[in-house]
Amino acid sequence: WCEESVPNVSEGNNLRAYTVCDFAKENVKHWVVTSYIPRGSANRLFIQMTFTMRDCRHLPPTALTCKETFTLLYLETDAEVADAAELSMNKSSFRLLDRITSNSAHNNGKDEMRKNSVVRSVAVNRQGIYFAFQDEGSCTSLLSVKVFYEVCEETLANFAWFEETPAGPELASIQETVGHCVENASYLSSTPPKYICKADGTWDLLSGGCQCNAGFEEKNDYCSPCEPNHFKDLFGPGRCEPCPKQSETRSWGSAFCQCEPGYFRALHDAYSTPCTRPPSKPENARVESVDQNSVVIVWSKPANLGGRSELWYHIQCGDCPPSTQYSPAAERCLSTSVTITGLEPSTLYTVLIYAENDISVHVKGLQRAVVEVTTAPMVPIVLDSIRIESISENEVTLAWDPPRSAVDYDPPVIFHSSNNVDHDAMNRRRLSVQYYVLKYFAKGRPSASHSALTTQEAHAFVHGLLANTEYGFKVRAFTSQGWSEWSETKWLRTPSPPTESATYATSVSMTYLYTAIGILIVIISLSLIAHRRRFPFSLCGYKKQPSDLDVLDYKFGE
Repeated sequence: WCEESVPNVSEGNNLRAYTVCDFAKENVKHWVVTSYIPRGSANRLFIQMTFTMRDCRHLPPTALTCKETFTLLYLETDAEVADAAELSMNKSSFRLLDRITSNSAHNNGKDEMRKNSVVRSVAVNRQGIYFAFQDEGSCTSLLSVKVFYEVCEETLANFAWFEETPAGPELASIQETVGHCVENASYLSSTPPKYICKADGTWDLLSGGCQCNAGFEEKNDYCSPCEPNHFKDLFGPGRCEPCPKQSETRSWGSAFCQCEPGYFRALHDAYSTPCTRPPSKPENARVESVDQNSVVIVWSKPANLGGRSELWYHIQCGDCPPSTQYSPAAERCLSTSVTITGLEPSTLYTVLIYAENDISVHVKGLQRAVVEVTTAPMVPIVLDSIRIESISENEVTLAWDPPRSAVDYDPPVIFHSSNNVDHDAMNRRRLSVQYYVLKYFAKGRPSASHSALTTQEAHAFVHGLLANTEYGFKVRAFTSQGWSEWSETKWLRTPSPPTESATYATSVSMTYLYTAIGILIVIISLSLIAHRRRFPFSLCGYKKQPSDLDVLDYKFGE
């Protein structure tokens, strides 16, 4: 093989080529070997050869040999061979790749040779390779040799980068490549995206992918951050949106907008909803009715609902007793009225009414409506003279003096009338007792443990008491005009249970007593009998005289 210039008639220039045309000898073998080619990341190397070859028919008749093929061989090594002499000695180690023939017409009738282009490939496993071209009597010009390997080029799909991937070692091989999400994107699932690189260097069968994170939108296959005062609150496709009302953000790539001062979001509110605030205070709060133990308060809805639809009320009464009850409710009351019961008569109470929504938990110092109310006084009935009718270890019967069946009562309210009537008579009301409430409690016990019973009579039977315990009892009446004052507390101690020795002593004492009484009765009876025998009629207080009927002579007819 000789390196020389070959005229390129079609392009009007010369080509550098390796040529051989040794037809004047027999059994020729001419070699030309490429330089060492590192494998790199290739799994299969392709070699493209451009050459011309003269047809044997055009050789002189004196030609001793003529062939229309040359041989392509290869040698894999892990390192470059030191010198050409050593490589020449290893010619036997080269392996046959293919015999190359011309695949086009050799001339066009004017003895102009045409170029052939042939591609062959080989799977490689070692670090590098040598290619060799062996001529055995042809007239060939090797114009160019290109060694390459197929790769699936770096690509972007479903917001995932797939790096350049060499094709597999076989012509039907496929290589699975794992992708990486572009910046500001995340996997669609727990499995990363995958792409198949085919042997011809093309991608196929994409699975999985990535999507833009919250705060970033799709733009030219990348994830671009949202501008200030814009947001995107969800992972995945979608555009950045302007901040909702009463919110803002000054940073890039915001997943949500911050609420302005005084405005909030509830825990279940989406970031796409406007920020809101608590409602204003209830309007027109007032007392609708009041008596000794209860009050009814009504109000109107707030003038400003804070931009929300949900609304309820919270009622507080710090001075009210612990047993106070609220109807329908003190917390999350949906009505615009409340009835408060369990109050004390003649007492000033301050009731606070808050309008609330889901935002109220974030705010301190909510606006409120304030209502002050004084309960009605007790009716002027005082029950005295609580007395004990009977008592035992666990039971007691109490009685008291009831008031008259009806009493006159002057209420504190003055009624005005334009009619010519007796105002004093109109203002005076008649009271009648409806029932009594007896409250009892052990001394020193908290008020929460107090017990009560109701009776329509002026006496009550209480059971379930503890023996040898001091109890307090007080009573009041519920009348047609309300409650009376509590009576003074009556204190008593229940008896101790009798011990066994005391019971036995009592039994013995009673036995002796009954025996003594029996003996006394016998003695008295015997004395009376003896006395009667001695004085037969003395017991009658009369002694019969002989002159009485005993001596009367009676004759018939006189």
